[in-house]
Amino acid sequence: MVLLKVLIFLFLYSSVVFSWSLAPKYTDSVETIHETIDRFSELKNIFYKNRDHRLIFTEVYLNITKQIDLDLSNHRYQDSKWVEVIVVEFGNKYLKALRNFENGEFSKVPAPWLAAFKINETKSYKVSAQLLLGMNAHINNDLPYSLNTTFNNGFAPDLVKSDYFLMNKMFEEKVPEINNIIERQHNFLYSGDKGLKDYFVFKVLQSMREQAWKFGMGLNSSYARTRINTMIEMGRVSRKYSAYIINGHFFIPRY
Repeated sequence: MVLLKVLIFLFLYSSVVFSWSLAPKYTDSVETIHETIDRFSELKNIFYKNRDHRLIFTEVYLNITKQIDLDLSNHRYQDSKWVEVIVVEFGNKYLKALRNFENGEFSKVPAPWLAAFKINETKSYKVSAQLLLGMNAHINNDLPYSLNTTFNNGFAPDLVKSDYFLMNKMFEEKVPEINNIIERQHNFLYSGDKGLKDYFVFKVLQSMREQAWKFGMGLNSSYARTRINTMIEMGRVSRKYSAYIINGHFFIPRY
C-alpha cells in the first residue's frame, strides 16, 4: 500500500512538473545558419504549443538570427564566413544545454542555463526576467567559449573584432521589435497585468557582449593561468547575474 501511494505521488508529480518532453531531434546539433533558423523555428512553435516559457528566449534568439542572416545576404559584415561560424557554434551551445536538461543530465548543464530553465519551469517570473536569464547564460557563459572555438579554428581576433561589435548596432536597431515580442509573449503567457515597470534596458545585452569578447580573448590566451582565471571569472559573473535577475536586483522591463 505504501509503495502504491509513492508510485501515485510520483506519477502526479511528474505529470505536473514534466508534463511533456522534447523529441530528441529538436536538440540535435546544427551545421549552418539556415539549419539554426529552422531548428529554432521548430522549438519556438513547439514551445508555443505547450505554453512552455522557454519560448521567451528561443523566439528572441530566432528573430536576431534571422536578422543576421539577412545582413549576411546584404553583405553587412566583412568576414561573412566567421559570422556564420560563430552563429552556428553559439546556437549549438544552447541546443547542447537544452539537450542535457531534457535528458535529466543536470550536472552537464552550465549553471546559468540550469537556473534559467528552472525559472522557466516555474512559469511565475516576468517575461523580461526570464529573457535576461537566458541572455546571461548565453552571453556570459556560451559566447566566450564560442569565440575561443572560432579563434582556435583559424579566425584571427583582430580581423573579426569589427564584425563582432558591429552586431551591437544591429541589436540596438532591434530593440523596438524585441520589445513587441516580449509584450506579445507576456499577453500570451499571462492573462492579467503583472504591474511591471515601464522601461527596458536592452543596453545590458551590449554590455554583456563587450564582456564576453574579453572573456573569449582570455580563454584564447597562451597562458594557462589566464585561461583558468578567465573561466573562474566567467562562472562568477554569470552566477552573479543570475542571482541579481532572480532576486529582482536588476533593471526589469515592462513585461
